Amino acid sequence: MKKTALVLALGLVLALLCSCGSPSIVGTWSATTELLGTEYETTYVFNSDGTGSESVLGITASFTYTVEGNTVTLVASILGTETTETFTYSVEGDTLTLTSDGETLTLNRK
Repeated sequence: MKKTALVLALGLVLALLCSCGSPSIVGTWSATTELLGTEYETTYVFNSDGTGSESVLGITASFTYTVEGNTVTLVASILGTETTETFTYSVEGDTLTLTSDGETLTLNRK
């Protein structure tokens, strides 16, 4: 009985420690941006299996991603060419902020 209680307590502690890491970016996020006087929506989808997609102006590109600390790295294959983009990110409530090369994109959870 004591052994079972100890195993359960250890499992609970490990679960709590794992949940204290970086906030999850898993989900669907979108932002409305203006370009040359026209508004358009950008949508990022981050799946829990490390895959995702970005949709802009009706064009959708698939990617894989990894998260380390406050950095997310996206790898996409566009027209046969692999591209890698790295962002620093933060999540506050339902807002995801991605920053790369001095440019910031603020998205809201859908």
